[in-house]
Amino acid sequence: MIKLLPALRASLVLFVFSLPAHAAETQFNPVQKGPATAYVPLGDTYEREIYDAAGAQALFLGNLWDEDGNYLIAPGSTWTWIWRQEAPFRAQLASVSVEYVGGEDFCWSGLNYCGPLRSITYTILAKCLPAEAHSVELLYNGNSLGTQVFKPTRFEPALQFLNIYEPSIAPTWPAKADDYPAGSTTVGTGVRDSLGCGVVPKDVMVRFQSNVVPRSAGHEHFASAEEIGTGEWTTPLTGVKWDPEGEHTKRTMVDVPVTHEFGRVAVSYRAKEHGVAEIITLTPVRYKEDGTLEKFEPASDLLNIEIPGLERITTADNVVFAYGGGCPHNPPAQFFTPTSYAKMSFVAWKFFEKTGEKLSLNDASLTYGGVIDNGDGGGGRDKKCHVSHRVGIDINNADSAGKLLRDKLKKQLDENGDEVLDENGRNVWVVDEECPTIELNGKPVCRIKIVQSEMDKQGARLYQEALSIHYRFEAPF
Repeated sequence: MIKLLPALRASLVLFVFSLPAHAAETQFNPVQKGPATAYVPLGDTYEREIYDAAGAQALFLGNLWDEDGNYLIAPGSTWTWIWRQEAPFRAQLASVSVEYVGGEDFCWSGLNYCGPLRSITYTILAKCLPAEAHSVELLYNGNSLGTQVFKPTRFEPALQFLNIYEPSIAPTWPAKADDYPAGSTTVGTGVRDSLGCGVVPKDVMVRFQSNVVPRSAGHEHFASAEEIGTGEWTTPLTGVKWDPEGEHTKRTMVDVPVTHEFGRVAVSYRAKEHGVAEIITLTPVRYKEDGTLEKFEPASDLLNIEIPGLERITTADNVVFAYGGGCPHNPPAQFFTPTSYAKMSFVAWKFFEKTGEKLSLNDASLTYGGVIDNGDGGGGRDKKCHVSHRVGIDINNADSAGKLLRDKLKKQLDENGDEVLDENGRNVWVVDEECPTIELNGKPVCRIKIVQSEMDKQGARLYQEALSIHYRFEAPF
């Protein structure tokens, strides 16, 4: 504060508002005797409406004319305004005095004005003086009429910037697989006063909130802008208020106190299962003494929770789509990573080359990846259709007639007739010899054998999750 004092002094500019006569009612106990109708209370001009200036007013009370028509303000009467720095020591920053000269024209020195007044407002351009450290005192003929400190409400919080360090993060991979970690990003902001003074307002929190963009990535069941986000905020800070309005259950709203000396605050947002677009909104808030919440101008940005760069396979790639009907969902799951898309398209082309038929597919991954949920079937956020199929490397095949080959698999057995289990303790499934066939070179050939042969050449492995023809390409991570 001491180092800033010279700069503050240089920024002080005095100017005057003079008001014509008007009636006034006030309860004021005069501090000295004199002209019975000319006592001056300290007026309050600190309110936000004139935040670019702060000062005090001399408000003359009662009738200022005697019965003979004489103006009752005595010549030589003075009003003095003193602006002080209260802390760390009481130092005068500026002062100004106004004196009534009198005469036939009722002239005032310091105002460049002649004529009777009922009130005088003297203001100092001091918008960047810290509220808790400065005051103005009004004196009448050398006697103090009172002191008021600048009101803290002059310094409303404003966000300096909104910084999402990663504008796109990946949805959570199933917990049983650790090869694709959940995505998270740090969302940060800076808080200063809205006057541009560089002051960090007191008792301010920043509300971090996420909401799903309606119908983003084709999720029709996220139809409202009120849908809360799918991830959660995480922070080690104390004083945090989770879901402060009591309407949310997934930690997608949090009030974080601004404790950094420069007004910086940051929180991590961790993705969950869904691949969606979300709006991240930051709002400065302040709880008043009566417990009510005061909100200020927010800022927002778009955050995509997605596996980036997924490509859609279409009927132009020699495929048709068949759906089992057990788990209707929207959007259709027809997306792959670029590498998996190239391999799947090549398999479909080879299948068409050998059979003259387009390869029938069921589910791959959604537009943004993430969990495939049962939106059309009355489910949505919490109803899952697949355990995997989240990063664009999985595909379920069907036969060319559109029927899923659920009954064409069997558990693999070892030489002793015991079931073979994978590293996760699950059954290993293999294609049964009984399967739909097509005639090639005069011989019946199992269609899925053709597919399996081509998939093997592309490095795809048979992957079983629910008795279907499920292949997984090599992961891109």
